[in-house]
Amino acid sequence: MPDVSFTTGPATLPDVGTLSYNGCIFSPLFESNIFGTVIKDNAKRAVKFMEYVLTVDGYVTMAAGNTSIAPTMANLRLLLTAQAGELTYKGRGFDLSVNAAKASSFLSAARDVAWGPVPELIEFQPLGGGLSAKVKWKVTVRVHEPSGNTKGGSGGGRLLQFNCETTVSYSEDYFSSLSVRGTMEIPLTRETKDTRTLKLTVDDRRDELDDRIFAGIDLARFRVVRREYTISRDKRTMEFNVLVQEKPYMDLPPGCTIARGNFSVTPSTSGIGLANWTCTLKATYTVRKDAPRIVAWWAFLALLRLRMNYSVFGKAPGITNKADQNLIRQMAIKRFTKDTIARANTKNSLRSTWDLLVAQQLAPKPTNAWLMSFSFNEGLYEDSKTASFSATWKLVTTFSTILIASGLWRKLPEKDTGGGNLWASTMKDVSGSVSWLTNKLDPALDIVVDFGGG
Repeated sequence: MPDVSFTTGPATLPDVGTLSYNGCIFSPLFESNIFGTVIKDNAKRAVKFMEYVLTVDGYVTMAAGNTSIAPTMANLRLLLTAQAGELTYKGRGFDLSVNAAKASSFLSAARDVAWGPVPELIEFQPLGGGLSAKVKWKVTVRVHEPSGNTKGGSGGGRLLQFNCETTVSYSEDYFSSLSVRGTMEIPLTRETKDTRTLKLTVDDRRDELDDRIFAGIDLARFRVVRREYTISRDKRTMEFNVLVQEKPYMDLPPGCTIARGNFSVTPSTSGIGLANWTCTLKATYTVRKDAPRIVAWWAFLALLRLRMNYSVFGKAPGITNKADQNLIRQMAIKRFTKDTIARANTKNSLRSTWDLLVAQQLAPKPTNAWLMSFSFNEGLYEDSKTASFSATWKLVTTFSTILIASGLWRKLPEKDTGGGNLWASTMKDVSGSVSWLTNKLDPALDIVVDFGGG
């Protein structure tokens, strides 16, 4: 029987089965073993892929006319240490074909899902004075089985896993928070062994979080305070961490991501005891990045006018008859009507909403409250995200009416005509998987630097 030339050298034995990797064709002089492991997702409720470790013991023979197997071994080292090559193993009862250029069936079309196949070991034992050698080689592949996901591979067509864990907590004030932490993973490998660039990453699937996670968050009741996305170095896996907190009694002003402040009322040092009051309103605002900074001023001005206008409910000392009291109450501020909200929604802008809010506060003017001082503070440089305002007014009313006349606990309307939350409508577009900057990874900026196999 004539010799047949293989990459590992000539052999005269009949070819039982086929083993090749990255263009290296093994002669029949090999023994093999395959060990498979079922790889579960992080939730332990589904199979991501099968991991197969193929171990091969074979022999390298010297071609006719050569004086050493050194040239053959140099070629084998180059071929068998390269990652993401084409692997074919068949004819021995367990057919496995990975990263095949052409495919006639799914099994032959399988592609590695984790940047493989990955060579792990190559051992060399000289025999016969260097005229032949015993070689041991091991490679790991991670593939879908036919009953599983039949798409993906280097194209990342489907998810390998998507799961999350949630934590609900209640603080001592009985307000709640919800934390969602999870994993998203896609299949990726090189299009060819020599490919060094990416066409996509797991970050291209981030918008799926909007349907699976953020769609279940009610922005009328909660606000998103943390969104973290950690992407692995191989760009296949994303760990996400989202935290939402229940909003307090007074909702945030439309267009503001953060708003904090306080309202204080103290007796004046002069005048009739417990009838002359000093009211001070302070607030600090952080406006969404793509909105004009003046939104902070609109928010403060609207709340200031609302609180001051409640002074018409006050009772000045000496007024005792019911007719005078009823006259005062008839001068109470107008409610923020559904018609006003409807007009604001029609114009569909923060400016329109706040213009109408302020206009609605203009009449009637407070009859027993006088603005005494006003100040503002602009954050600069690293603090330029914030703007603070402070206003103080003098209020004349009896102790029995101070709560209502000061406007304590009074807040601006928070719903539109359809019952929707005004703040949510101005923040929904930047409260999902992306904000005003998408900060998406550009696959073109990544490169596979490989100084290993050829």
